[in-house]
Amino acid sequence: MSIVYINPGFGSLFQESNFSYQEGQDKKYTRCKQYIIPFSDVYWYDVYSNKKMFDWYIRFDVYTNLSNENTNDKKGLLRITSEHHNLTFNIGSHNNIVLTCDDKQLYEGYMDFDTIHSYELHLHSNGTVEQIDLWEENKLLYTFNAKIIKRFDNEQPYRVQIKNIIPILTDDVDYYTQFGTALSNFIIGNSKLGNLTCDILDTNVASNWQTDGDGFKTNQEGKIIKQNLKDLKQIDDIKTNKYSVYGLSISALKADCDTNLGNFMKFNVNNITDSIKTLPYNEPKSGIQSEVIEVDPIEGIFWDYNTLQRDYKMESGCSE
Repeated sequence: MSIVYINPGFGSLFQESNFSYQEGQDKKYTRCKQYIIPFSDVYWYDVYSNKKMFDWYIRFDVYTNLSNENTNDKKGLLRITSEHHNLTFNIGSHNNIVLTCDDKQLYEGYMDFDTIHSYELHLHSNGTVEQIDLWEENKLLYTFNAKIIKRFDNEQPYRVQIKNIIPILTDDVDYYTQFGTALSNFIIGNSKLGNLTCDILDTNVASNWQTDGDGFKTNQEGKIIKQNLKDLKQIDDIKTNKYSVYGLSISALKADCDTNLGNFMKFNVNNITDSIKTLPYNEPKSGIQSEVIEVDPIEGIFWDYNTLQRDYKMESGCSE
């Protein structure tokens, strides 16, 4: 099994991170210490794309409250798309989930609101074979093996997207947690994921970057940020197989600022390895994150409990 994408529920880790959303950590809405609520119920936001994958497994958790909705309409929450087709996971206001392919309904089932549900959606389309599956809490709800009818017309799926199912038009905390959909625990791979769950390991951060509670930012050269694990007992948990290290995200985004400032990051691991990663202006996440998340993007090696114990440093820089 190869895990290609992991995100507990941070908007900044989506492929399309420049959109309106609210994050939170309330355990009522998530099992993995983090969740996100997209504000728009119209625009689809890109979570992850990959034009080399034919077999997609997407695991995600969802908490829904639609007590203020009186419509029978189902609305899309998450979908896998190809160039002309989409496989969409929908939620309706009458405690129902609906799986559709384009405009055709494939499955409808019951969903308790005001509780967290874990789903796994599978789509395989490689030009000759198509397979669609949906699980809830690892229980198979729907399966479809295309022998004659092909829902995707042999097109390759390449993108996962999300949106909300109702519009969030206010910053009122009580509103957006009581009405709407909280998403978390995004995991994407090329084989069955089962009961995998994201976890967030606490870290120490030392930095002379600016921070406003929404990450660390700088537009100056030579600014340094360091990070390491806060509790080494977490390393012991990994050694005893309480955790499996599928990957970590080391990333930096290019802000909308002068193109001569902050256009590369210099990485250092344990004060030994130096690596410079360019931040192209039109591709804010290019050059920092690995295509395969199990691999450390700085050293090009697989993550394990030894690499987790290292100190990571990023230094901002610019070149004329």
